[in-house]
Amino acid sequence: MDFINARLRPEPARTLLDLLVRQTQLLLSVCGGRGRCGKCRVRVDAGRVTPVTEKEQQVLSSSEIESGLRLACSARALTPVTVSVPQWEVMNRMTNDECGMTNRQSSIVNRNSQVGLAIDIGTTNVAVAGYDLERRKLVRQASFLNPQMSFGMDVVSRISRGKALIQDDALAPAIHRLVKSWGVRLPDIARVIAVGNTTMCHFLFRRDASPLGVYPYRSELPLRTSLTKVVRGLGPRRVTVLPLVGSYLGADTVAAVVASGMARRRELSLLLDLGTNGEIVLGNRDRLLACSTAAGPALEGANLSCGVLARDGAITDCRIRLTAHGYRLTATAVRGGGRPIGVCGSAVVKLLSELVARGLIEAGGRITGRKSILLVPAAASGTGRDILLTQADVRELQLAKAAIAAGVRILLREAGADAADIRRVVLTGLLGGRLDRAAAMRIGLLPKLKDAVITQQPNLALAGAELALLEPDRIAEFRAAAGMTREVLLGSHAEFNELFVENLGLKSWA
Repeated sequence: MDFINARLRPEPARTLLDLLVRQTQLLLSVCGGRGRCGKCRVRVDAGRVTPVTEKEQQVLSSSEIESGLRLACSARALTPVTVSVPQWEVMNRMTNDECGMTNRQSSIVNRNSQVGLAIDIGTTNVAVAGYDLERRKLVRQASFLNPQMSFGMDVVSRISRGKALIQDDALAPAIHRLVKSWGVRLPDIARVIAVGNTTMCHFLFRRDASPLGVYPYRSELPLRTSLTKVVRGLGPRRVTVLPLVGSYLGADTVAAVVASGMARRRELSLLLDLGTNGEIVLGNRDRLLACSTAAGPALEGANLSCGVLARDGAITDCRIRLTAHGYRLTATAVRGGGRPIGVCGSAVVKLLSELVARGLIEAGGRITGRKSILLVPAAASGTGRDILLTQADVRELQLAKAAIAAGVRILLREAGADAADIRRVVLTGLLGGRLDRAAAMRIGLLPKLKDAVITQQPNLALAGAELALLEPDRIAEFRAAAGMTREVLLGSHAEFNELFVENLGLKSWA
């Protein structure tokens, strides 16, 4: 097994996980340091750390503890320490040469050209597009994992640690490093358009997001109008954030709506932005209804024992077949090749659908005749451990699936429409852009959509930001889209709990 070695300096009240992010830009945890995911294992090779905690004893085996493994979120350095991090545990290393860039030494634009940046600050990924504004030409585009992930995969986890997150302020410097590697000086940047959910926009502007975490979920930023402010680390120019709709519907949703064209069409359209958060918009040129569900970390695979983000080693497609001795999983696609380390979101939905279709999982979610389903044996995995789908994993997927399906049903009821009335469906986001549509319909994640035109686009939010960057006169269109969008809060909706329970089953819509 390959390891990454890191030498860390102790800092007061900082865990090894904090130190890895701050001092080496290594991202490990998906649960925000709560000790739930067990995916921040490190081996302490030298130096002194705090004693093993009760939390670690519940997650790590005795043999792992004896071999020096610790949960980075629980252990603190008492002296300078050297740790080894399993390569397969590392979600990302935030360095310039690992941001998916090419021709890093060349300049982004010709000398004296104006540079424009479109930025989509996703909860998981940050995508940046660089434009030569004079030629209206895209000249660089890259994405990297949001460094705030060390504070948790979902926005609720990050809101709860908002003060520490703002204090660390890793987001703007990460964008700055990327742009600098393109050969762009900050004074060369003429215009910046940014989008993100409401929480991410708070953190970009270094605003307190804690009111978003408690009822009545109030935004500290104004809604339905574009916002401009200088962001430290992103140059002297003001950054413009497109309009926010509500507490959990941000500028990324508005950008996707405008880019999809649904606000200009007569027919009923459904937009699902499925990433770490699930935003759903239903409507047409007359009105738009929208809601948000915190379903992404499960469907992206991060909250699952077998799950990983879409990175090297992730199973991105698979097939299940029954054999005389039970069943066999074939990983038909593994990102980057080599041995698999887990299953990513696009494969998780298909995997679940196939397991139900073959009777290995009941429609109610119970694994048939066994405690877990072996996907890849230890000898064939890149982690040296069995890759399993557990009963807890299936339940996690059911909760995520039910939340999205209930959200769609509620918006349909609010609009006085049926699924058969939907004529156009747009799927976007990290998961939505790659979702197996047939599998999603079979397990009831999506309604049956026989007559609808379905399109999949990985990042409509960034496309909307690019549109506003190149055609600033159209920002009024984004304000209009935000103004005609009504946010439906699922948590307080009278029918949500009932519909949520009704949609827990892994079966297609009636």
